[in-house]
Amino acid sequence: MPYDRDAILAATELADLADELLGPHRGARVRPWACPIPTHAQTGRTPPLTVFVTRWGEQRWSCHGCGASGTAIDLVILTRGVDVRGAFDWLATRTGAGIELGRAWSPPRRRPPSGPEPPVPPDPRLDDYVVACERWLWSQQGKAAQRWLTETRGLPSAVLELNRVGFDPGARRLARPDGVPRSPGVVLPVLADDGRAVFTQTRRLGFSGDAPRYLNCAARAAPNPKLALYRPPAAAARCVIVCEGALDALSVASAGYRSAAVLGAGLPDERIAKRLAELRVPLVVAFDADPAGDAGASRLMSLIRSNDASVTRLRPPEVHGDLNAWMMAAASIETWQATVCGSLRSSCTRAIDR
Repeated sequence: MPYDRDAILAATELADLADELLGPHRGARVRPWACPIPTHAQTGRTPPLTVFVTRWGEQRWSCHGCGASGTAIDLVILTRGVDVRGAFDWLATRTGAGIELGRAWSPPRRRPPSGPEPPVPPDPRLDDYVVACERWLWSQQGKAAQRWLTETRGLPSAVLELNRVGFDPGARRLARPDGVPRSPGVVLPVLADDGRAVFTQTRRLGFSGDAPRYLNCAARAAPNPKLALYRPPAAAARCVIVCEGALDALSVASAGYRSAAVLGAGLPDERIAKRLAELRVPLVVAFDADPAGDAGASRLMSLIRSNDASVTRLRPPEVHGDLNAWMMAAASIETWQATVCGSLRSSCTRAIDR
């Protein structure tokens, strides 16, 4: 029986379908789910998949870790192991929206017919927002966020200032471009080569329940570059150390090394690997010491090597798990700098050559 694709999708509430197929995640303002891609290694701490509505009114899901996305049809295919026709049959039975058209069924077409949307440049007001957040962080009202960054996370103020880390007091107290998260939290900007902010991530403080810890600004405010580069006050070597997230990358910068953070690690893609290879420096992948980190590191290193770039692995000690916890175990920043330098010398000598 032929089906009307649009009628089936319109009759399917995608968030409810995700609850049914991926497990319920209720109780949070933004409901996240685990990614349905079998090869996407996930820690489970911050489910990466969310549901949204396109400008054409179609409900879609997107994984902010591996970049997979699709409609309800794709979600059924991935979770139930059926083909496209099987997904139509299942959804039609579930929704009662199987409408016979009297014509041969054909696979769904990508919208709009003219092709994919062109890249959207960052909102020019995004940099002004980051400037305001920088001021808030170093104000009296930002003391709690300061303490969390410098004491709880052990990050030096010089590294925070250089990389323009800030504090957002919330939408009621600070204006922001449409699409920038409205929750209070630490603001971790992605900077262009000229220092302008081109994307932001908000690390919520004091979150609870199923609420995600990290919130990305929406595509209408700025496209997700998937990679953020961080600078130390003075670089100790030529290499760039690639981390799973911004706090680990800032920890590396605290040791005096340039770093990069994969925004939503999952299994990194070709776009990330190509951009790293274009840096033309030795690369060191320092993802977390757990199965998800090992899988992500292996995937990224393979992609980097396919782009004819040099890359090695630096695995944090399992007792610490990640770079920030490893840094916090050091007695001082000087000890941390010596620890990273020694680890690089023992595991990847070429990375520290000037």
